[in-house]
Order: sequence, then structure tokens, then C-alpha cells
Amino acid sequence: MSKNDMIRGYPIEGRRRTVPPVLRHLGQVSHLIAEQLRNPVTGIVSTAQILQQQTDSNDPRSEEYAFILQEAARLNRTLENLTSLVPSRTASSLPSLISEEVEVAIGRVSSVAKQRKVHVDFHAEANNPPALVDSELLQIALHNLLINALEAMEQGGIVTVEVRLLSELEEIEIAIRDTGEGVPADQLDLVFEPLFSTKSDGVGLGLTVARDLVERQRGRVFLESENETGSVVYVRLPVSELSVTQTDM
Repeated sequence: MSKNDMIRGYPIEGRRRTVPPVLRHLGQVSHLIAEQLRNPVTGIVSTAQILQQQTDSNDPRSEEYAFILQEAARLNRTLENLTSLVPSRTASSLPSLISEEVEVAIGRVSSVAKQRKVHVDFHAEANNPPALVDSELLQIALHNLLINALEAMEQGGIVTVEVRLLSELEEIEIAIRDTGEGVPADQLDLVFEPLFSTKSDGVGLGLTVARDLVERQRGRVFLESENETGSVVYVRLPVSELSVTQTDM
């Protein structure tokens, strides 16, 4: 039995799961809601940041401002995930170095990692060929997956991100590993389902959207997890055909 056969949470034969129509309708409505909410939320964030900067770290209000910023960020992620359920355009397919894409995504969650006392360890093989991706959509997917890994650890921990070439499959693999509690065996097949979450305050859209965005780029996402030992999410993306041709020459 191969490693892929032992991985749960993803259809091994590559069968594409579609987002239920009710969620797509919700996504359409959320576009309108998001337009009305983004400006007020931006104003709240800007004001909270200014007040936090002007407040001594020992002042109790500093924690309150930090909480406002944390909740505003969570609201923005929820709005982004809802709108992502409705494809606003066809995914592009351009060569991009995945190690660079991952570095950008890690940088964007650095403040969350610091807040949660999580160290992010990044490793990438040298000289990997580019993969065919839509950079904008990939960044949203990676952001969701990284936030999911960070939030899996309540008391700090380590997130390890690795990028490597699977030459026999002509794919670039991104592995995001956390040291959290893992997912119970009876819930592994549900983690990518819309509105399912193992977190008490989770919305249950982050992994759903991440998988959908990766699949729109001819990639695939799956999960490997053991209860109480952590989880690994794998993203595999097709290598640029030009790179494959040059390798074969």
C-alpha cells in the first residue's frame, strides 16, 4: 500500500468535490455584504492600531485593542472565504517558483504566529522548477492553510513548511505540518466539508476554500493526521510543462 493510499481527507482518485449551491448563493450575497463591511472594518482596524501604538504595553487597554485587531482579522478572513466560494474569474496558469510563493504567504501570517507563540520553520529544496499556478488564488489558499495550522496549537508550538519536487509525478509539493492536537480519526473525512470545524469558534470554510482554489489550478490538497500528535496538509501543483521538457532533454 502506498503512502497516498493511507492518507485520509482527500479522494485518492482525484474526484473533484463541488461546493453546495446554497453556499455558492451565500457567496454571491456575501460579495454585497463584504463591500458594505470592508470600509468600516478598515476604519476600526486603523483606529485600534493607532490607539494600541499610543498605549503602554502594561495598560489593560492594550490587550483590548489587540483583541479588536484579532477579531477584525478573523472577520476579514471569513468575508474573504465566503466571496472565494464564487469564482469571479477563470484561474490563470502561469509559471511561478513555489518556494517564493510560500515565503510571501509565511510573511503575511508572521504577526499571527508571533501572537500565538508559534515558530514557523521553512525548508525548500534548491533549484526546484516553477509550477503552473494563479498566484493570487494560491496566496489565499496558503493563507488559509497556514492560519489553520497556527490555530491548531493553543499553547504555542512549531509549524514546519517544506517545498520539494516530486519528479515522478511532475508536481511540486508543499507540506504544512503542525504540532497541535491532530484530528480524531472519525473526523478526518469531514475536514474539507463546508461549515465543518473542530474549533469551537471556527466557521468551517478555510479548508474548503483552500482545496477549491488549489483544485481550480489543477492541483490537489489532502490531509494526514494523528490525534494528539499533529497534522500535515499537502498541496501538490503541476510543474510547468516547459520545465518538464527541459528536464527530459
